[in-house]
Amino acid sequence: MNYDRWLCPFCGSKADINWDETTVSLAMRCSCGALALAAPTIDRDEIIDDAINIFKIKISDKAKGYDAKILEEMQTAGLRIWQGENQKVTDGPWGEFTSYWFKMD
Repeated sequence: MNYDRWLCPFCGSKADINWDETTVSLAMRCSCGALALAAPTIDRDEIIDDAINIFKIKISDKAKGYDAKILEEMQTAGLRIWQGENQKVTDGPWGEFTSYWFKMD
């Protein structure tokens, strides 16, 4: 995919370090330590699932299935989260991508 909106909201630098771990989402790391995960906007739950696995955050049963509640629990666990820019990379409903940025305090 041609998603290229890797400008870090935490430090302003462009994330240009490839993420070596396996993820469903596209992933880049910034030199400040932030991790960006990108996927089709309508499939952002893949981003959230990848972040849970990467940061090893335990999510309560009552939050499972609710993206907003999961993100809230991730923040409570000390993970700073920032939604990145949307970008159209191809036609169709799967063609718009978004990213989320994560940084552990």
